[in-house]
Amino acid sequence: MERFQTGILKETTNNIEFHYGDRGMAVGTSNTSLTSQIGLRGTTNVFGTNVINRTNTTTVAFTSSTAGTLNSSTQSWSTVNALPGMPSNGLIYTWTAPTCFAPTQLTNTLITQSNVNHSWNASPTPTNYEYEVSRSATPPASGTPTTSTTYSSTGLTPNTTYYLHVRSNCGASFSPWSTASFYTGYCLPSSTNQTSWVSSFTTTGAVSNMNYTSGAGAVGGYSNQTATSLSNYVGNPTNLSLTAGGPTCGFAIWVDWNNNFVFEAGERMFNTTSYVTTTTGSFAVPGGTALGNYRM
Repeated sequence: MERFQTGILKETTNNIEFHYGDRGMAVGTSNTSLTSQIGLRGTTNVFGTNVINRTNTTTVAFTSSTAGTLNSSTQSWSTVNALPGMPSNGLIYTWTAPTCFAPTQLTNTLITQSNVNHSWNASPTPTNYEYEVSRSATPPASGTPTTSTTYSSTGLTPNTTYYLHVRSNCGASFSPWSTASFYTGYCLPSSTNQTSWVSSFTTTGAVSNMNYTSGAGAVGGYSNQTATSLSNYVGNPTNLSLTAGGPTCGFAIWVDWNNNFVFEAGERMFNTTSYVTTTTGSFAVPGGTALGNYRM
């Protein structure tokens, strides 16, 4: 007989069960061989790893499936082939509700390239949390305990990828680790298709000006020119000229006026509206900008 599936949420345990029973159609009278997602579908969810979809191949019996590796894992079944076959009458899959939830919404905010503020959303009724900041993407065996949902790192190495690992301590058990990576510096641009580059960038009219030239594009499309600088003051325009070293391209200039290590839309000081080989323009230091150093 072909089987049907019924999902049940048990209020006493919060467990989820899938029960299989007879639908009343003899196996072999309808030739159907498919894959189905059997579990709790979603790119993410707050349950433990035991809710990940079941999985098997076409050469493994449906009833011998195992926990998949993803919430999108699939299970094979067939109404005519013995393998993978169909679920047996009375088969029950049970997904056990977790008792200790992992923290969510991990946030890393750079204050300087060596100081970073971390935070996360509280999980339901933990005793406390454990955290670690390291260069390893692999969570530790244990972390530093805290009752807070914030922490500040100091003494980090600039221009380095770090990982914040946090888990809940619920007394009798721990949640899975939550992990978020961050970089102690500006993002590193990259390109997989580089046919043009900035061959010339010059400025005039500023207190001190730039005169950059390059006969070829840098590997990955990014060249760090932080050793080169220009200076100006509020009210005095900086005139600029840009030239492409290859086919036409678009140009844009950002200045991180709030020094938060993010080039935001409001900090774009110049951009072309079409692909060009050369372009000229100008930009001005915004009124009220404090004396200091700013990344362009």
